[in-house]
Formats: sequence, C-alpha cells, structure tokens
Amino acid sequence: MNVIDKVTPEQEALIPVYREKWRAIALSTEPIDRQKAAEAVTAAYALLGKKPPLILFCDSPYASFHPTFSQMESLFWNDPWQQPKGQLDWQLYRQLNTLLGKHRLKSKLVRRLNGKFLTPEIQELEVQLTRQLESQAYEPLPYFLSGRLTDFGSFFDFYISVLNCPYNKRKWSIYQSLAKYCGWIVPFKRVCFICDRPTILSFDNQQRLHALGSPAVQFKDGFKVYAVNGVRVPEL
Repeated sequence: MNVIDKVTPEQEALIPVYREKWRAIALSTEPIDRQKAAEAVTAAYALLGKKPPLILFCDSPYASFHPTFSQMESLFWNDPWQQPKGQLDWQLYRQLNTLLGKHRLKSKLVRRLNGKFLTPEIQELEVQLTRQLESQAYEPLPYFLSGRLTDFGSFFDFYISVLNCPYNKRKWSIYQSLAKYCGWIVPFKRVCFICDRPTILSFDNQQRLHALGSPAVQFKDGFKVYAVNGVRVPEL
C-alpha cells in the first residue's frame, strides 16, 4: 500500500478552494429542496443498514423539539440514536474515514491538513445556535447534525479530488447529498427531522455572528438569534 506522507505546494494551495466550496454549502440561506433532502436522508439510513425513518420537515431546529411534537415522545426521545456511539454523522464519518483511504495518509499529515479545513463561521454558528436552542428548550436538547458534515466533507473532497485517495462512488454521493440538500438534521432511529436553512446569516470581519439592530440568524418560522461580535444579546 502506498502511503502519502506529504503534499506538494500546488496541492496544498488548493485547500482554500475546497474549504470555501463547503463553507458555501454550510452557510447557504437558500431553502432546501424537500424531495432531495428526504431522498438523501433515506439513502443515508439505508447505507447504515437502517430502515427508512419517518421524515418530518421543520422551518427551524427549534420547531423540531417544540411541544407540538410532544405526542410523539415515545417514538424519539428515548431512541438509541441519541447516544454518542449511535450518532448519524459519526457513523457516516467512520464509514468514509476508512472508505476514502485516510489510512493511506500518515497520521501526522492528516492532523496537519485537517486543521486547515475547519471554518470558523461554521463552528461559531453551531455554538451560538445550540446555546440559543438550549436556553429555550423544554426538554433535553437532542443531537443536531449540521456543520460537522461540511467540515468532514471539505477534507474528504480534497482527499478524493486532489490526493486521489480510493473511494466508493455510491457512498460518497450519498454523503454529499446529505450535506448539500439538508439544513440541520435531528436524526433518530425511527424519526428524522429535517430543518430548513436560516433565511438570514450575518457575520463580522472576524467570522463571528454579528448584526446591529437585527437578527444575526433568523429562520423562516421566526426563530432567531441576536448577536454582536459573537456575543448573544437579548432580542431587540
């Protein structure tokens, strides 16, 4: 087995291209295509040997645990996929981690490269939005699948397209579809909530959520986050 222990300057220069490609996917404010999103989730479950879940669409992550759905508690709140070892993104990551041949790259190179793909805005959005959701949750907050897919996707894409690592076309296609066609996802064993993307996202020049006099994040149903230079503030 050939082991990749270095990348050329030309290859490394392409990292920002792939980081920006997946950053655009993660921070899109375009409405999701519900049919494509449902197909992507169904395919992802099948890839992991799971039966197709009941798919419920929401206008925001908050709506996925709103009391409106409380009558479905027996279906998902105690579902095994809430546990860390069962989380959907980690299962997909483990499949692709081996699938895409990361074992062909020396571990030191993997660590050095991976840090270059992380996008501060994606991390910032996840942290602030999760905190806002936790502050308003009436139940323990379930696991949300969102920016991690695009963080993983950016370096997987680089490994495939630039470093020519081996991969399975079907599995990579499913992974890309899940990241591209869904907004936030709340996956459980028998039920999967697919949340639409925000309609507004605003950052300052240091990649922190920021807006003066208006929400920094807002969803179609009115759920919003106010932030100034990365610090959440009360609704104005």
